Amino acid sequence: MTLWGKIIGGVTGFMTGGPFGAVVGAALGHA
Repeated sequence: MTLWGKIIGGVTGFMTGGPFGAVVGAALGHA
């Protein structure tokens, strides 16, 4: 479940804020 959260967060963050958004999204999805 954590892995999926990281993937979804990374993809969503990338679409929203580019590479930096992907990092933030992955961190939030992992938390």
